[in-house]
Amino acid sequence: MGHPRRMSSAPGCPPSVPPEMSVTDPVVVLMGAPNVGKSTLFNRLRGGRRALVHPQPGMTRDRLSRPAIIEERRVLLVDTGGVIHGSGDAMSALIRDQSHEALVEADVVVLVVDGRAGCSGTDRDLSRLIHRRGLPVIVAVNKLDTERLEIHTSEFHELGLEPVLSVSAAHGLGLQELRKQIAACLPAPLTAAREEAPELSLALIGRPNVGKSSLLNRLVNEERVIVSDQPGTTRDSIDTLLHAHQRTFRLVDTAGLRRRESAADTAESLAIAQARHALARAQIAVLVMDAQAGVTVGDLAVAGEAMDAGRAVIPVLNKWDLLTGGEDEARALLEEVDNRLSFLPYSRPLTVSALTGLRVRNLLKEALLSEEEFMAIRPTAAWNRALQSAMKERRTPLVENRPYRIRYAVQTGTGPPRVTLFVNRQTPLPPPYMRFLAGRLRLALDLTRTPIRLHLKLRQAERKRRRSADA
Repeated sequence: MGHPRRMSSAPGCPPSVPPEMSVTDPVVVLMGAPNVGKSTLFNRLRGGRRALVHPQPGMTRDRLSRPAIIEERRVLLVDTGGVIHGSGDAMSALIRDQSHEALVEADVVVLVVDGRAGCSGTDRDLSRLIHRRGLPVIVAVNKLDTERLEIHTSEFHELGLEPVLSVSAAHGLGLQELRKQIAACLPAPLTAAREEAPELSLALIGRPNVGKSSLLNRLVNEERVIVSDQPGTTRDSIDTLLHAHQRTFRLVDTAGLRRRESAADTAESLAIAQARHALARAQIAVLVMDAQAGVTVGDLAVAGEAMDAGRAVIPVLNKWDLLTGGEDEARALLEEVDNRLSFLPYSRPLTVSALTGLRVRNLLKEALLSEEEFMAIRPTAAWNRALQSAMKERRTPLVENRPYRIRYAVQTGTGPPRVTLFVNRQTPLPPPYMRFLAGRLRLALDLTRTPIRLHLKLRQAERKRRRSADA
């Protein structure tokens, strides 16, 4: 779970999450010029009268955050101060800063405009700002309390944002459709991924003779596959179903992978192919290693296969009971694992003995924790907060002596979490900076047991600009 939002009226500080809220609840932000009716609409959507409503422009100066239920979904509703086009006074600047900060946190934006007054310079400024963020947006044309006034919605289509809805916050008109549109824009609930994948698949991978089959047998407490001291006697991938912790686990025991250059015989080559196939259809890779041998070159090669497949990885040091060097040997071995598997910063090693059963049951618990993060959905606002923080810590490098800008981030998939970064250049960022970003995003979003995949995409506005320049 993410860190709670802390309440503050200062720019740069996100709003707090009330005790009854979760940090993963989506954020719906109301934005608009002063006196367009944001606070009245805020109160209508919440079903209460909390925000101060007054005809004087700019009465809502601080961001007000309250929980609300939108079409049976719990959200954090944020009412921003009124942004004034072209105003240079200090208070207006503060309100603009807070509104910009609210956009960083938003999952959905409701741009509230005054249908009676018509499209203003502030409306156009805000529409451009929202468009740059690439967030789902609904234009709520307020103060249209009679059918004859609904014709006034037409001029707001020029903002280039859809849908455009006519509402009257004062009279409660059009709110049902507004709620439906907000709900349609919300990110999928966190439970969706779990419901689609009730079975958790673990691929037991590793060099020959490290104890993969023995570990599987210990887990299921019965002989399901051949166990032998001869390396590579398990040639096929065998699926075993195990019910534990109110879940069904699919355990895939593969032939031991040898380094590619040493896979000379056909059966061994087939075993490697089967292991890669198992990684492709598993969520978690259980990397089994021989504690007595330490981390070998072969172990690193197998770990590289799991990394390339984008799986969550649990390194398992088997035969821990055979170590004789006491705490000093154990400490040195764990340091070796950390150092040599540093390219898997999301992995947490377990020390077990398949022979005695030492800590074997911890493997399934760790797999459940890894799955939760592997299939996690985080709010768009949280990704963008983390992205802004990372770029403040280390600015994007110059690419071909030109500035490189990352506009915003959107999660586009799970298993593992996949994030699209919308950028201003077609040229890729240097791999070290991409690794830095991935690491900072994982830590900020509490994704410490799973990799994340970052994808760069040229923003649509940049593509249009390039096409115009080429024409």
